[in-house]
Amino acid sequence: MFFALGSCSSIENNHTISNNTTEINSISTIENETTITFDIETSKISRTQTMPSTETKSLIPQTRSNRLAELIDDSYKDFTAVLKEEYENYFNSLNEMSLPVVFTYLNKEEYEKIGGRIVYGVFDGYIVYYAEPVVFDTHLDNVAGYRFIVSGDGVIAYKNEQIYTLFNAYELGLLTFNDVAKIYEIHRQYCIDFEFGEKYDEYVEEFIKYDNQ
Repeated sequence: MFFALGSCSSIENNHTISNNTTEINSISTIENETTITFDIETSKISRTQTMPSTETKSLIPQTRSNRLAELIDDSYKDFTAVLKEEYENYFNSLNEMSLPVVFTYLNKEEYEKIGGRIVYGVFDGYIVYYAEPVVFDTHLDNVAGYRFIVSGDGVIAYKNEQIYTLFNAYELGLLTFNDVAKIYEIHRQYCIDFEFGEKYDEYVEEFIKYDNQ
């Protein structure tokens, strides 16, 4: 989920996306309501049961809205089986831990898993996804004037074993303004459907107020 949900200083599956160096002593992930922590120094894995409250679980819908389904139908048109296989093989090859890489595809009607790589679709040949971060630092990413509520590295663009933050992909001309606009609409609708409800825009304004203090 987005708040289990950018800046370019976090590390994803031991793969650095920026030139900055971040010292991390342990990595945690949540799978099947269990927190799994890998201690880098001792190479030990510990598991802690983390049962969310019934109240919290009831706030997360399991079915996409019609609007998100429409957006995904369009953005997944170029997401071929060949692209999907190459994408999954690449990230699985980077995974040095025993934990499986979780891929979440929004073209399925049911939202099956919380976390993992949440694929928004293909834009100009780039697979655009959001990855559950190691570092939890919820903030706004401003890309082409669109404000994304994210944590970690935020929304990522991938193509041919190259990874870019959405901001860098836009600044480098790899993705267009129209691409970012479509990605933002998917991101916002995803957050409305599964994270914040209709208060997404209110939260954006709260972040802006906080940043301006």
